[in-house]
Formats: sequence, C-alpha cells, structure tokens
Amino acid sequence: MVANSLPFWLQHTGQPMWRSANPDLDAAPERRCPAAVERALGDRWMGAPTGLVVEVCDVEAVARHVDAWSDLVARCFEPNVFNEPAFALSAARHFAPAHQPSFVLIWDPSVSRRLLGLCAVRRLKLGFGLDAWTAWSHQQATVAAPLLDRNRAGEALDALLGWCGGPPRAASGLVLRGVDANGPLGRLLQTRGPARLAVLDRRSRAVLRRSSTEPPLVAQSSKRAKEMRRQQRRLADTGLVDVEVASGGTAVREATERFLELEARGWKGARDTALLRDPGLAAFTRSMTRLLAREDKCHIHSLNVDGVPVAMGIVLSSGDRSFFWKTAYDETQAQWSPGKQLALALTTSQSGRATIALTDSCAVPDHPMIDRLWSDRMTVTDVFVAAPGGFRRFARDAKLILLRAQARAAAKRFVLAVRRLVGR
Repeated sequence: MVANSLPFWLQHTGQPMWRSANPDLDAAPERRCPAAVERALGDRWMGAPTGLVVEVCDVEAVARHVDAWSDLVARCFEPNVFNEPAFALSAARHFAPAHQPSFVLIWDPSVSRRLLGLCAVRRLKLGFGLDAWTAWSHQQATVAAPLLDRNRAGEALDALLGWCGGPPRAASGLVLRGVDANGPLGRLLQTRGPARLAVLDRRSRAVLRRSSTEPPLVAQSSKRAKEMRRQQRRLADTGLVDVEVASGGTAVREATERFLELEARGWKGARDTALLRDPGLAAFTRSMTRLLAREDKCHIHSLNVDGVPVAMGIVLSSGDRSFFWKTAYDETQAQWSPGKQLALALTTSQSGRATIALTDSCAVPDHPMIDRLWSDRMTVTDVFVAAPGGFRRFARDAKLILLRAQARAAAKRFVLAVRRLVGR
C-alpha cells in the first residue's frame, strides 16, 4: 500500500473515538519514531459504541489469527470464499506489495479468542477531499465484503464502520463490492436506510440454485440443445471423452498445473493476461487451490479427450455456496464448444451436491456462454456505507466514487473498442 509519509493507522486527525493500546499512536505524526510503525501493527482499539475490540493487522500479523479466522468462517453470516484465509492470505502474500491490504478484525473481549468480524481494507485515494475506505477488491475475486458472525452481524458491522469513521483519519464510509442484494448481508445493509447507504452499481449474473423450481438448463433453447448434442458427438469422434473431477491435495495440485498450462495456451496467454504469465498470480493460484483442497473446498473439473484436457474449470466452495472461479479451453477444439460442454457437465455435478445451495458463475452480466445455460440470476450491488461521524461528507463522497467508476468504465470501453479495431 502506498502511503504519503506514514501508514494510515498512524495518521492522526481530530479527537480519538478509539483509544490505542500503544502510546506511540497518541503522539503527533512527526514525533513518531520509525519503530512505532512496527509496534502499531496489531494494536487494538476499544470501540465505545459496542464494547468490542477492533484490531488492525498487516498480512503477517493476521496470519497469527488463522485459527480464529477459520472459526469465524464456520459460523459466518454469509459465505465468501474470497475472504477465507486460504484465498485472502495467499493473495495478499503473492500480490505486489503495493496492492496488499490491511485486515480489520472485530473481537469480543468477553469471549476468549472469539472473532466476530473480519474485513480486508484499503484506503480510497481519489483526491478532491475524498476520504473513504474500501473492502479489498481485485480481479481474482468477485466479492469484496466482510465476514460477520451470524449471531452478532449487526454489532460487528457497527464496530467495523465505527473504526472507519474514527481516528487516526476519519472517513465518511466503506465501499463493499459484489454484495448479493438479497442475501443476508444485503438485507442487513438495507436496514440502514437510503441516507446511510448509496448504491454505486447494480447488476445481475447467472447462478445455479439447487432449490430452483426450474430445470437448470431451461435457459438453453431446443435449437441450442440439439446443436450441443451434435457437437458432443463430433468431439467423441476425435477420441475417448470423459469428465474428471479432481479433489484432494495431490489431485488438485496436479490439475492446477494442467489448468495453468491450458489457459496460457489460449487467448489470455496471447494477451499476456494468463495466470501463468505472472509469477505472483501463478504462485497465488497454486497456494490457494492447494490450501482449499485440504478442506475439500476446491474441485477442478476437466473435460478430457484421450486423457488430455480440452476444457477445465475451477470451482471453489464456502459453506453452502460455490463459485465457478475460472475456466479455460483448448482453442484448437473451439468448433466443438468444449468450454460449453464442460459447463454442462459441471452443471450436472453441482446440481448433485446436496450441501451446495447456490453456485455463483462469477461471470460478467450477459455472458454469452453461461447465461444461456443457467436461467437463475443473482442481483449484485456495489455499495457505499456511511461511517459514524462522516454523514456530512457521505453524499459528496458517494458522488465522487460513482464518477470515478463511470470514468473507469468509459476508459475500459474505449480500450476494448480500440482492440477490436486493431484486431480487424
């Protein structure tokens, strides 16, 4: 994380709502010695509104709380595999240092080692007087939201927002991205009212629900279904076709290497965006899939022809929710739609998992492949939640964040348009 002179937890403004256990934090910034930066990591604040303890950790400090973190995952308000230790710690350790987050932990001091909430955060630096926090988001995750204890979610959220609005540098709010609008967290946020909650973006994406009253492939027309059967027969003419699902440490480790190689041979490799092209991303993927596989939370599906993968997909799980995280296919076999055939096989496999209520496609809205297979949709929102003490600035900052997002979207559309023109 880039900082001007001192990390955010040492930048002091106003009268403290939170008292630090470290006296170095109460000194003026220019009087703090460099050693105070290290001593401040992991310091705790007692939140006056709730009586809970808020602790801020760097990557290595939060790693010492993995047991409590994993316990919170088991009783969390809403599953989020992207905020589990295996995923979030692997990402934080292997991504570039400039993109590393800080971790805000909410503790109940009356219960030994009871963690009630955890959120990876970064400072939003936009200029124009904007002062806000954002839950850590990046291209490898589709949800940037905290883990909250299911029985005390409201208290934990209040403590998190109280920390955002308190010293050392008060902020007007916290940005959360990819929130299921109709999920437990989405409903909890809606109780805060429009004055304290700004919707920055609303979209939908395909999901597969086990409880759906419709067949999982209802979105596929009879014409497309007939064409898929024809392509399946043609692919079978090229060799012995089988579907393999890797689970467990050794199988997932080997399947991960095959996936990385398959993805790198395709268009992502040509554009230098494949995971294998970036040493940090490759290391993160290997570490994350291996660690989740130990908990049976990572399955890698392969569509093989004569034992060679022509399409693969990585599915991550947390609680009763799965995430269709990544997919890749052999582009030399594109005429037989191996990626779509893999998705069909994965649909059958996920529908048969009794412990999984919902599989999130993790796809962009109106995806040309998965939207034609899965008829159910999940409404997803990016929201800006007001912090105590920041209400006067909240509406202004929400507008600035929205303008920034719109500018980025316009720039992205421009780049894609240029790429299409160059490619012609």
